[in-house]
Amino acid sequence: MTPADIKKLLTGKQPGDLNEMEIQTVVEALSSIGDEQRCLAITKEILAAPPKQIDDRPDGALTVWLSSLGEKEDGVLRVLLKDQTLSEVQRERVLTYAMATREKLGLTFFVEMVPIALMRPAEAKPLGIITGGIDNIVSLARNSDQKSSLASALVPTLPGLSNEPLATVARAINNLNGKGILERNAEVLERMDFDQLTILSREIPGSKVIARYLESNGNEAAE
Repeated sequence: MTPADIKKLLTGKQPGDLNEMEIQTVVEALSSIGDEQRCLAITKEILAAPPKQIDDRPDGALTVWLSSLGEKEDGVLRVLLKDQTLSEVQRERVLTYAMATREKLGLTFFVEMVPIALMRPAEAKPLGIITGGIDNIVSLARNSDQKSSLASALVPTLPGLSNEPLATVARAINNLNGKGILERNAEVLERMDFDQLTILSREIPGSKVIARYLESNGNEAAE
């Protein structure tokens, strides 16, 4: 079957007596015989169609397909989230699936993929998926090394953020005990304006380094 055929199978009209489990069984058999590139092509075909509900899943066609990929799932998701040709809505759909399966994907996936979404602040819907679920992502970091890894990935995204998204990410960094990581990153702090630094000082209290940058920035603005 071609990618278009599999898309039609999942997004077209299905017999009323087929439930999600039966559809999943068929799709798993189809995905097992394709390499990652073929599975990626099929995923893009499904994303090109509007979300198709299967049973109680609003985006059931995409969910059934991605969950059938086994070891290829992680690679397909990574390629999709880096793909500049995806629309905002398509990226939102992929991130929604990734967040729902975060425990399976694991922290390493999000350490790489979250900054990519945060670096696109103009895409409000994907940004909202990440900021709205950031506490769930933080919960994947269960030891000091993992917390440091995630905080280190989040810090470089700060200059591109503002208002509530910035506050949310800054709060996450603080919860990860990442204050020191931020304080040592002069390049990031130097790129932030007075309003951004004000948010940082509120969400990461007690930082003399941030206070110093804030004071310096305020003095420059007053001159």
